[in-house]
Amino acid sequence: MDRDEIQNRKVLITYPTHPMFLWAYLAVALILAVLFSRFPLYVAEVSYSSDSLELASIAIALIVLSPILSFINLVIKKLNTGVIASEIELNYVEFFGIPIPIPRLRMREVKTLLAMNVGGALVPITTSAIFSYLLVNSPYKGMFVASAAIDVIVVAAVTYALSRPMPGVGIVVPAFIPPLIAAFVAIATSGFGVPAAAAAYIGGSLGSLLGADVIRLSRSYRNLTATVLSIGGAGVFDGVFMSGVLAFLLAI
Repeated sequence: MDRDEIQNRKVLITYPTHPMFLWAYLAVALILAVLFSRFPLYVAEVSYSSDSLELASIAIALIVLSPILSFINLVIKKLNTGVIASEIELNYVEFFGIPIPIPRLRMREVKTLLAMNVGGALVPITTSAIFSYLLVNSPYKGMFVASAAIDVIVVAAVTYALSRPMPGVGIVVPAFIPPLIAAFVAIATSGFGVPAAAAAYIGGSLGSLLGADVIRLSRSYRNLTATVLSIGGAGVFDGVFMSGVLAFLLAI
């Protein structure tokens, strides 16, 4: 697929890792299904919402499907970076039936497609919204709201400080630090249990999204010279996914 064809697409299917490791995505999904299988029941026990079990089940199903959904990127807009790149283009002329290459230098502006990863961005946002709705309609409303808000702010600040733009790749951040911080903040502010697990997930995933993929990206995208920049990154191995899931598991 050439650059022009990529630039005109609205949905991009990309490999989050080397194709030989794709079997691991199914294994991760199965493990998550086992780990989260009883969480909807715990949420239903504390929430006043009549549809709490169904909503919590949908949220957990989305988390389980994140590894597969991380292949899908929805294009949001095309960014003009203002960076000019030079390319050598070969044209041919025939001389007595023999094609002779003629190199030409072409200048072009580097354009970047800004996309949103379904598994690494849309799923955490949707799941966080569901968890928030259910916990706000529970006896733990005050504790949960304070814990989740503090968690998002702290993780966003730390992730922004640790994230670095890598030309040609995107924004990179140490994968295991945000989930540990998110879990620690959630436990410190609301103890262990359902409120802490939900706050840790929200803080780990949304905090990482804000700190690295939104704030840092908005300041650095012109220097990245990447054809595609995806908010939420590469799904399973991306810091957003790992932050949310690991923080969740550590706090529950």
